[in-house]
Amino acid sequence: MSETDDSEQISEVEELFYEGSDLHGEGRHEEAMERFERCLAIDPSYADAILGKAMVQLSRGELDAAIELGKQLVE
Repeated sequence: MSETDDSEQISEVEELFYEGSDLHGEGRHEEAMERFERCLAIDPSYADAILGKAMVQLSRGELDAAIELGKQLVE
């Protein structure tokens, strides 16, 4: 993969993350979760997307799932 490909991939992940964050802020949790999951499909270790998913789960009252994601972040 070339350096250009790497920067395009990073840009796509960041764009998806920011879209997810905006959607979450608007209370559009299903759409936000989809964006965060797309981020993680590209980069499974993208911590911001993991945190984003945890925040959506907290908003939904899915506390155990959010805690598990939080544990992933500190491992």
